[in-house]
Amino acid sequence: MHVLWVNEWAQCVGGCERYVSETAAMLQQEGVVNSLLYSVKSRVERVFCQPFTHSFPLVDIAAQVAELAPDLIYIHRLTDEAVVDEFIASGVVCVRFFHDHKLFCLREHKYTTITRQSCNRPIGQHCYSCLGFINKSNQWPGVKLNSLARANQLLQLNRRLQGIVVGSTYMRRHVIAHHFDAAMIEVIPLYCRDPYPGGGFAQVAATRSLAEAGNFLFVGQLQVGKGVDLLLKAMSKMCQPMELDICGDGDAKRSLQAMAMKLGVADRVHFLGRLSGELLDDAYARACCLILPARTPETFGLVGIEAMSHGLAVVATAVGGIPDWLVNGENGFQVEAGDVRALAVALDSAVANRAQLERFGGCARQRYLERFKPQYHLEHLLAYFTRLIDGQ
Repeated sequence: MHVLWVNEWAQCVGGCERYVSETAAMLQQEGVVNSLLYSVKSRVERVFCQPFTHSFPLVDIAAQVAELAPDLIYIHRLTDEAVVDEFIASGVVCVRFFHDHKLFCLREHKYTTITRQSCNRPIGQHCYSCLGFINKSNQWPGVKLNSLARANQLLQLNRRLQGIVVGSTYMRRHVIAHHFDAAMIEVIPLYCRDPYPGGGFAQVAATRSLAEAGNFLFVGQLQVGKGVDLLLKAMSKMCQPMELDICGDGDAKRSLQAMAMKLGVADRVHFLGRLSGELLDDAYARACCLILPARTPETFGLVGIEAMSHGLAVVATAVGGIPDWLVNGENGFQVEAGDVRALAVALDSAVANRAQLERFGGCARQRYLERFKPQYHLEHLLAYFTRLIDGQ
């Protein structure tokens, strides 16, 4: 099997790019030949491109597809959505993974502009009253306007694909709500590597159980959609003190630091910056619980799976794909998005009952091992690709 991957970037920019590089590497180990087409604007990272036998900038799509002769084209993040039409015109089976809400929200974030409430509605006239069509731009005058007509054109274009991959049942429902054929959509849950492939988790769990207290943990970008402001407000309403480590960076960092000071919780909130690799693994190992207070409906919420692989309980808002892996009262707590009081109550319960957190953490680790290891995603993806190619 020869898979042609299409992505804006040939470098590690975010979660989408990590998926592209890591999944291509796993397919390569199974004997699949991978090729990559990327934007001419992208910097090329050697490590990122290692799983690809061929990697070229997007120049002449028709000629490049004809030359590479793939069995299947796997499309990911794109800035110029119009190029999808050229890939479809090639006659090769075209599949797309929807990593985000870009095609399904004029402002791309799925929460309302003024009230900052989570939104699950499909694109429509109501998007104008939300002011979601007004977006930031790096070019003068600093804003760009997204039109509903253009959004509908792009949706219609993507409906011509042979297959759609999504990471959660939430995303499947959301894509169907935008009039995609349900039969073309495959839910293949995302994955993360096992931090303890050769064992060692039992020792970490034992150390965690002996500790009198472990800090609570947030991992992610410091942006409005991630809801860290809601978490800080919840901390100020808790009956019991809680130590919080924040691993991440972003535009909202300074305002969040100022908010923590204003709310009187700054001495218990530790901004650690963006961590990765062993440093992030260490943060997970030291923690007692992950908190995901998102107001944006996460298309999957991969950081939750990472926490589960480390045997951590999770307290999170029940938005987007999070309920696919977070079972209330089994591996953590679900709370309603935007409900600061409910979040405070859940966190108070977690602080007061460490034994319960340990049980949740054990269930989380087991749930990860049963459903979210890389091999499960790989097997499902290969079977799906084979089915589409054979059915051409």
